[in-house]
This record gives sequence, C-alpha cells and structure tokens, in this order.
Amino acid sequence: MSGERPRGDEKVSARAYRRKIRTYRQPSVRGADPDEGVATQRGRERGTKSQTKAPARTPAKGAPQEPSERSRVRQRNWLIAALLAVALMGGGLLVKTQLVDAPLEPTTIATSDGGPQPAIGPTAPRELRSRVDQTFGTFDAVTWSGSGNQTLTVPEAITGAVVRTRGTPGTTWEAFNSDDERVDYTWSSSDDSKDVLISRRGPVAALKVEADDAEAWTLELWPLSVLPELPAEGGVGDDSRSPQCFLYGGAGGRAELSYEGEDYASFDEYTMSDKTSLLGEIGTIVATRALRPGPSVLCVEVHAGRWRISAPQ
Repeated sequence: MSGERPRGDEKVSARAYRRKIRTYRQPSVRGADPDEGVATQRGRERGTKSQTKAPARTPAKGAPQEPSERSRVRQRNWLIAALLAVALMGGGLLVKTQLVDAPLEPTTIATSDGGPQPAIGPTAPRELRSRVDQTFGTFDAVTWSGSGNQTLTVPEAITGAVVRTRGTPGTTWEAFNSDDERVDYTWSSSDDSKDVLISRRGPVAALKVEADDAEAWTLELWPLSVLPELPAEGGVGDDSRSPQCFLYGGAGGRAELSYEGEDYASFDEYTMSDKTSLLGEIGTIVATRALRPGPSVLCVEVHAGRWRISAPQ
C-alpha cells in the first residue's frame, strides 16, 4: 500500500516512499496541479494569499446602514430647498429693513421776503443779514420730522446754522462733516430749543439725532442770518432754558455785560474762527469783556431776571 515501508528486497518506486499528505481540490487557484487537480496546503497559502477575493461583509445587527443612492439624492434636494427658503426670507428681511431705515427727506420751509418765520425772531436789518450770509453762508431753511435715532443728510454744504428742535427735552443732535468728524453737538433743554451750529472743520454733511423710539421730534435748520439783531436795551430771562441768540455787527471792543437776578447767567460769543465764553455767574453781576468785530453771534442763557449787553456799534 502506498506510504508503507517495503519489506526485504521488494522493489517499489520512490514515489511509494513519499509520505501521504492532506490535499484538497482547488482547480482555479494558481499553483494547483492541472493533471492531478490538487495543491498542497502550503502551496495554496503561498500562491493565493494576495489573490483570493474576500467574501462580502455583512453588517452586524444594530450597526448603522450606509444610505442608498436614492436617499443621498433626496437629502441633497432637501438641503437645496432649505437654503433657497432661507435666502428668500433673508431678502424679504433686507427689503423691510431698507424701508424702515430709509433716510428722511427734508422739507423746505417757506419764508416771507427772505426773512425768518416769527417763531425765530424779528428780522435783522438787510445789510447785517447780508454780511452774516457772506461770513457764515446761507441756504434754504429745511425741516425733518421723525422719531427715535435718525441720521439726516444736509442738502447743502453749510458752515453755520440755527438748529431748532421741538419734541421731548433731552433729544440730542450731533453735526458731522464729510469725513465723519463731529464738528458740533448739543442737547435740547426744552420742548422748543434753538441752538447755534458753527463748524470749524469744513461744511456740515449730516446731523445725527438721538431720541426715545416712541417720542416724535421735529428738527429745523435755518441760516444764521434769520436771528434778530442784538437789542440795545437787553432782554429778560427765558423759562424755556434755551439760549437767546442775536446778530452783532458792531466794531468790537469793550462791552458791558450785566444781569439782575438770582439764577445762573451765561454770555457766549460765536465767530467763524472761535467760540468764546464771555461770562458765567450766579446772581447779579456787572462785568466788562472784549468783543471781536462783527459779524458774530452773541448768545445769552438766563432763566429769569433781566440782562443786557452794551456793545460798541
């Protein structure tokens, strides 16, 4: 029998001495004997390690399944639809914001014979108004009405103006030039305040108003030439706590400032080059101060009592 040792001088082939080893049939694997159809297990391991195709893996129970092609397409379409909806909503919000924040357009204030409305004061002499216009500039008076915080575009390049605010006391305005530099500012001390605006950093380009959202306000912009002339007899205090401003066209020099009362009184001088605080005291005062040659603007803030400026003509 093949694989058994021979006895005596019995002749057998050398192949009979070969030890029987376990074989298996794998005709399609490289290294297999096409005649015998067998390959040794070692030859199988050497010849087919890198060429045997691994069986398909079955996902373990409970493991996440990879989405099919149809699912991926559906997810992509949903994502595109969501992005499109967000873009449309954003566009609608943008349009709404632009409508709410649209700049306020000014309205021209009608005047009579080039003079001011009675609410500002009596008209100064034409010759003095002309000198003031040449020095500080002139423009058509305009008004805006709004509420809350607003930025107002000044329609003309101006360097000097009277700013009248009507509304809630405490409403503030700031003036800016074309470089967005603040050139002047103040806050309204009453529901009808009149203040002087003079820019020494170039023409005014915009006014920024700050007020409570629920409070309505009106802002008027007038040329400085609408102010009345400084009265020789002086004046009385104003309970509105708003400064009283006048045009001065005299030669300048020493002027006497006086106040009779118990409240605070202040006297200020505005020229195209500077603002000078002439006097600020509580109680009755008499003082002498130097005035610059006109044209200029003199403002007096007195809450009660009489005041007077005796200035050279």
